[in-house]
Amino acid sequence: MLNYISKKVMNRMYMMKNKQKMMDIFTFIIGLLLYIEIIKLTKYAQFDVLGPIYLPKIITIFIMILSVISFFTPRKENNKDEVAYNYKKIILFVFITIIYLLALSHDLGFFVCSTIYFLIFILMFDNYKLNNLHIYLVISLVVSYSIYYFFEKIMRYPLP
Repeated sequence: MLNYISKKVMNRMYMMKNKQKMMDIFTFIIGLLLYIEIIKLTKYAQFDVLGPIYLPKIITIFIMILSVISFFTPRKENNKDEVAYNYKKIILFVFITIIYLLALSHDLGFFVCSTIYFLIFILMFDNYKLNNLHIYLVISLVVSYSIYYFFEKIMRYPLP
């Protein structure tokens, strides 16, 4: 009986690892297809170094690199409590992101909305520990301003 249970557990772990590997392959293929479509759009792009095609190319290359790294990274077994807790964080993250996008669409400003969003995001993944709040606030401000500066000043792309 114990041998049967251990075989079932090992089979389940093997299938879970296979699902993760398949998802990594799927992500790489999606990144590759996106990159091919972006290459097709180059005839519509301007002839400067940082044109509108530059950033999507970088993002799709980054997605493909991360999927390859994820494919070759060994996985650890998760217990069910940890997985359930991660689902709660994901649902909360999606909800906060929707609120963030709604706030941006109502002209509340990129810098203020992004700073609050990043601060909540950092606190959420640090289990709401408020003892480092001042550090998290500085990180949120620096990240928000860096994104603002990159898009507004360097790329000359207006943000809301």
